Amino acid sequence: QLNLVSDIRTYIALEASVTQTYILGDKSSLGRLRETQDKLDEALLSLQEQAKTETVQQQLATVNEKIAQYEEQLDNTLSTYSTDGPVKAADYFMKNVLTARNDATQAGQDLNGLLQEVFASTEAQAQATMKQAMIISTVVFFSLLVVGLFISLLLNRFIAAPIHKLQTAVQTIAAGDLREQDLAVSSKDEIGQLATDFDDMADRLEQSITDMENTMAAQERFMGSFAHELKTPMTSIIGYADLLRTQSLDERDAQ
Repeated sequence: QLNLVSDIRTYIALEASVTQTYILGDKSSLGRLRETQDKLDEALLSLQEQAKTETVQQQLATVNEKIAQYEEQLDNTLSTYSTDGPVKAADYFMKNVLTARNDATQAGQDLNGLLQEVFASTEAQAQATMKQAMIISTVVFFSLLVVGLFISLLLNRFIAAPIHKLQTAVQTIAAGDLREQDLAVSSKDEIGQLATDFDDMADRLEQSITDMENTMAAQERFMGSFAHELKTPMTSIIGYADLLRTQSLDERDAQ
């Protein structure tokens, strides 16, 4: 849009220059004047299509009005040239066209300044939006980081920690220690059920080993009593045998 405004200001100055050339006797300049006017109209139409804000459209309407007045003065100059000659045409040009040209140029310059302000404001808004987006992105990132950390802690508490307890309990049992193997897992999910089943298994295994130890102790007590009961008559028999072997007895006493 700034380029179009610059082109418009150039065409405004070129129209005046070509008109002066025509007044001085260059008849071919009339064609260049019409060509310049066509380019000016195209630039104005293109700028009108691109104008989005109300302030720009209002200023562009002012530019169109000033250019229309300016080109009207150009046409009057050409008419004066045709009817009254180049001297009066030049006088009319100096008194009216230059003023109208300056007004149109100033309107274009005002439009250029307005567009620069709009672009500066748009750029500032874009930077503010980008800054806000960066802030939001940073907040979202750290929020997701905190949520991820919280989820990680929950997973560690409800999954990793019970599994670690279960692993430690298995290693303890494998080492032969069955005491105090309650995993104390209160969750109701599969991990909690597994821990409960493991506690039950450990309890049953400990009870089985206790029963086996009691049975072995009873067997040892039985064997001790049996050996004691067997030892008493055997001592008597051995004593009698030694007596028979060491004493001289007649046949009847020996029998």
